[in-house]
Amino acid sequence: MVAALACAGCGGEPATSGQTTATSKIATGWSRVEPRRLPDLQGAGTSLIPVPPGLSLSGEAGRPVLVNLWAGWCHPCVKELPLLQAAESRQELSVVGVSKDVRRSTATSRLKAAAITYPNWMDPDGAYLRGLDGLVPAFAIPSSLLVVDGMVVATHVGPFANADDLAGFRRYVASS
Repeated sequence: MVAALACAGCGGEPATSGQTTATSKIATGWSRVEPRRLPDLQGAGTSLIPVPPGLSLSGEAGRPVLVNLWAGWCHPCVKELPLLQAAESRQELSVVGVSKDVRRSTATSRLKAAAITYPNWMDPDGAYLRGLDGLVPAFAIPSSLLVVDGMVVATHVGPFANADDLAGFRRYVASS
């Protein structure tokens, strides 16, 4: 049962925004949330790729931050890594990954294979995810949180289907 729940958000084709998949019974895609502060990653886990000086989860000079929850054993998670790296490289937003992998080697091998350079943390016991207090379902990975001016303003449950799906973050930045 636990294994089934852990993979419920991982696998299959992504639903369109706001739809519910038959396997997961949760809404996928972008959703606006009541703005609230995001727990700090410092001390919450082990750094895989360190957060560079000057970058905080509150954003930098109006640039939004996308916190992506993923795992190396989750195929949709691994598949979207290059898409996230491309957005980070274009400086559309800052990306910070939080891996649920238990083994550091699993996460680092996936990051290396995808040539990921954005900061990543490990949260093997799920403590950080639990600290999100229901912003996204604990078993739904990949999931992402959009942080604007220090506040989570939107979430995306499920994998990003393509660059246009990821670019949906812009409507939440403009209205924040």
